[in-house]
Amino acid sequence: FDTETTGLDVFHDDIVQIAAVKMSNGQIVPGSALSLFIRTERPIPEKLGDIDNPIIEELKHHELLEPAEALRMFVDYVGARPLLGHNADYDYHILDHNLRRYCPEIQLSSRCPVCFDSLRLIRLLEPDLKVYKLKALLAALGLEGENSHLADEDVNATCSLVAYFMAKALPLLPKWNAKQTISLILRASLLIPMKIRLL
Repeated sequence: FDTETTGLDVFHDDIVQIAAVKMSNGQIVPGSALSLFIRTERPIPEKLGDIDNPIIEELKHHELLEPAEALRMFVDYVGARPLLGHNADYDYHILDHNLRRYCPEIQLSSRCPVCFDSLRLIRLLEPDLKVYKLKALLAALGLEGENSHLADEDVNATCSLVAYFMAKALPLLPKWNAKQTISLILRASLLIPMKIRLL
């Protein structure tokens, strides 16, 4: 999964797009893609570094859901499945705090207690790389996908990384089946969700 947001403050910024696909044995489940665009009253940065922020234009062309509606739709879509994202620590915690703000009845740590980070996986499998940002990884490893700063496209790029992990890890563990290998790889990337009590 991936998010696009109004900024980098996980405590106060809003999610304006959240996207995901479902995966099985390292492959995207056909027809499982979800992409939700969310209304916000907060300002959205016009620039991301030296490029125009593409989410501003995208928001003009999609139905904007109210935050509570979109967040409930996402949590229902995920169900009891674990989450996986690239640099997922940020996405997990901004999702957690958006839920606290707009859907206080939903506790992310209870509904989705397991979250894996492809950033940790790639550091284990390719320790000699200099940069681990998604765009740099796609170029360095010759993978399909684009790090466009749109959540749905970034999800697809992350799925390319997951397929790469599987292809690289399976030969290292020839006696194991695919499910055992996936389990081992994912355990190495497990985020321990922060337990933050609201006072």
